[in-house]
Amino acid sequence: MSLDYSIIGNCKTAALIDKDASVRWLCFPNFDSPSVFASLLDDELGGVFAIYPLGIGFYYSKQQYLKDTNVVETVFYNEHHSFKIVDFFPRYKDKNGNVVVKNILVRYIKVLYGKPAVRIVFKPKPDYARGKNNIETTDTTISVSNKSGDTVHLTTNLSTKDLVQSKRQIIEGEYFCAVSYNESFEKLRLRDIRDYMKKTTDYWKQYIKDITIPKQYQVSIKRSVLTLKLLTYEETGAVIAAATTSLPEAIGSQRNWDYRYCWLRDSSFTINALTRVYKFEEAVNYMNFLKNKVFDPKHYVDGKLDLKIMYGINGERYVQEEELWHLKGYKQSVPVRIGNEAFSQKQIDVVGEVIDSLYEFYVRYKYAKELDSQIWEIVKSLVDYVEEHWMDKDCGIWEFRGKLEHFTFSKLLCWVAIDKAIKLSQHFEKTDMDIERWKNLRTEIRNSIMENAYNEEKQAFTMYYGSTDLDASVLLMPYYNFISGKDPKMISTLEAMERELLSDCMMKRYTIIDDSGKTENAFSICTFWYIDALYMSGQETKAKTLFRHILQYANANGLFSEDIDLHTKELTGNFPQAYTHIAIINTAILLSKKKDLKPEQAKYRVNTLKKKTTRD
Repeated sequence: MSLDYSIIGNCKTAALIDKDASVRWLCFPNFDSPSVFASLLDDELGGVFAIYPLGIGFYYSKQQYLKDTNVVETVFYNEHHSFKIVDFFPRYKDKNGNVVVKNILVRYIKVLYGKPAVRIVFKPKPDYARGKNNIETTDTTISVSNKSGDTVHLTTNLSTKDLVQSKRQIIEGEYFCAVSYNESFEKLRLRDIRDYMKKTTDYWKQYIKDITIPKQYQVSIKRSVLTLKLLTYEETGAVIAAATTSLPEAIGSQRNWDYRYCWLRDSSFTINALTRVYKFEEAVNYMNFLKNKVFDPKHYVDGKLDLKIMYGINGERYVQEEELWHLKGYKQSVPVRIGNEAFSQKQIDVVGEVIDSLYEFYVRYKYAKELDSQIWEIVKSLVDYVEEHWMDKDCGIWEFRGKLEHFTFSKLLCWVAIDKAIKLSQHFEKTDMDIERWKNLRTEIRNSIMENAYNEEKQAFTMYYGSTDLDASVLLMPYYNFISGKDPKMISTLEAMERELLSDCMMKRYTIIDDSGKTENAFSICTFWYIDALYMSGQETKAKTLFRHILQYANANGLFSEDIDLHTKELTGNFPQAYTHIAIINTAILLSKKKDLKPEQAKYRVNTLKKKTTRD
C-alpha cells in the first residue's frame, strides 16, 4: 500500500501510524532524534508497536482522524468482537490558556462489544536499532534501553509480563499504553488518559476553528493546516520539511534524504501558507527562529552574513550526513541516511523566500503597525547578500550535488527579494537605505532574467541561462508577479512544460539526468504550481478540474508525500511532505477566488500569542 499512514504529534516529535494501527515511525524526544520505532525503514530490525486482533473470524478495520483533529482512531470489528485504538500526543490548553505539551505517545484501547483477543507487540529499538537492548519491568512499566543511554518507557494498565512476551490477551473494558523517553510516568492512570484525550481533541478542534478559509475545498485545506502545524518545532520556531528520513523519491533509487530539518525555503513557504489562513502564531515563532538562530550576530563574518540554506531544529548549522547500512531501507531502497549534506550548499534563492514571507506577514496581512527593528536589519542583511551574490552560480532549488549553474529560479527569487524589500521599506516608510540603489538592482536582475533565461528556440524560460532544459520551478514567475500569467512568453513556457514535463496530468520537475540518474516520478508541488499557472493564464476551468483530480491521490486520511509514481500512482518520498500540503492550501485559496478577510486585529495581536507553553 502506498504510504497509507497517519501522522500524530505534539510540535516536538511525531509518529506514523499505519492503517492497521501499528506505530511504524517515531523519533524521541525530538523530530531529529534517533528513531525508537523504525519498521518503516526495516520491518525486521527497525522496531514496532503493534496491536493485532486474534481469534476465529476475519476482522475489518476502519481508520480516520477524529474530525478536525490530529487524533487518530482505528476500529477493528467483526460479527462477534470490536475494539478501537485512539492514538495521540497530549497537547492542550490549561485553565490559564497556556499550551501544555506532554511528550508521550498515548494509545487508548476500548472494547466496543464482545471479548476480543489481541496480541500486542512492543519492540522499541532505540538509536536507529543500533546495539542490543536491555529490558526491565515492573507491574505497570516496561523500560527498554541500550548502550546509547536512551531509555524508552511504556506505562500501561495491561499485563506487562504478557506484553513483554507478546502473549495472546483477552481484553474487556478500557486500557492504555503510554510511551515516553528517559522519564517513566508510573503514576499515569486511565482517568488521566481520558482527560488528556478529551483536552487534546478539544485543542485541535479549537485550533482549526480559528482559521479563515474559503467555503470550497475545506476538507483538504483543514487537513493540510493540521499537518503543517505538526511539522513545526515549537521550542525554537523551526519548521521541518517532513517527519521522516530516507523514504525514496523513487522506489529502489538512492534518492533517500533526511528531511527532518529546517530549510529556509520550505519553512518560509509553510509560514506563508499558514499566514494565509490567519494562523499568525506560527509566523511569530518562525520570526523568532530567524532572529535567534539564523541571524544571530555571531554568524556574521567581517560584517557579512554567513547564510546557510538549512538548519537543525535548534538552529544547528552543521547536520553531517551519515549512511546506516544495517537498515535495509523502505522497500529495499538504500542507503538509509541521517543528516543532510545540503547544509553546505549555496542556494541563493532562499533570500527571496525569507523576505517574501516577511512581506506577506507584515504588509499583505498587516500583522503589526511597526516593523520589528531586528526584522528590518535581517531584511537589509539579505539585500546585501543579494547584491553580493546574485550573479553567482549556485546549486539551485533542486539541490544538485554536482552542478553549479545560473539557475533561473535562483535569479527570480533574488528579484523577489529586492522587490519585496522595497515594498517593505515603502510600507513602513523606512529611510535608512538607498531606495534608488535597490530599485536599480531590481531592474538589473529582471533584465538579466529576460535576456538570458528565455530560450527562443524552445520558446520557454528554461532551467538555467543558456539551457534548453525545462524546469517546473519557473512556473512560479506569475505567482511572484514577475510576469503576467497571460504574457505570451509565459503562455509558451506553459505549453512547453505540458509537452515535456506533464504526464497523466502530473508534472515532473525536470527531465535531465542529475546526480542520481534520471528522475521518473511526478513531483507533487510542481503539479500544483502548474495548476496555479493554468489559472493565472486564464484557463480556470481546466485548473479546477485538474485540482480536483490530483487531490484524489491523497492517501486514505488525506495526506501526501513528496512524489507520485507515474506508473503505479503510489505516493513516494518523505512523508508527510510540507511542500505538498503548502501547495494544496495556496492553490485552493487561489482557485476559490477568496478575498483577504481582515479578522479583528485584537484577536491576533501579540498579547494573544504570548501565552506560555509548558512541557513535561
